[in-house]
Amino acid sequence: MKMPHQVNKTYAISVIGVIIFTLSLMVSQLWSISPAEAVIRSMEEAPGKIMIQSRQTLKDDQNSPWQVVLFAHKNQLELRLVGFPGRDKFAHPGTLEINLINGQKLIAKDEFIKKSPADNVGQFDLSPLANQLPKDQSIALSLPLTQGKCLLTIPAAVVVEWQALIQQKDTL
Repeated sequence: MKMPHQVNKTYAISVIGVIIFTLSLMVSQLWSISPAEAVIRSMEEAPGKIMIQSRQTLKDDQNSPWQVVLFAHKNQLELRLVGFPGRDKFAHPGTLEINLINGQKLIAKDEFIKKSPADNVGQFDLSPLANQLPKDQSIALSLPLTQGKCLLTIPAAVVVEWQALIQQKDTL
């Protein structure tokens, strides 16, 4: 018959083993994620018309999530931003301010001047700005919303992915 202190010792060793196993699994998962790895999708929209895209969910300065989709066709580069329905409403027509680390400000034109598919969706033409975007530095987007400006930071790893998409666009 085991004594109570032996049972507690066996239980403690089992719990420690489970904790170590769980932590090692978590660490191995973290090491297997590569944020710089590009996840660029391509799809055929119509015969001979290929679209490529990069899609992320990022949080703004108010900790609200946004779907951020950069997509391209042969001669077109568009950024679509989708906020939460009922909360986020774009001011159309508006311009998207792209703030670079060096203080430079780029302006992207609203593609939904006449009609947006929904109030919470904005789409902006980045084609004329593609060569001015940084290669590997974060940028800050100032979104033109009806309730005022909202700041959305695009991390450097996403900007690197966007640059890969821009290069791939040139081969379409």
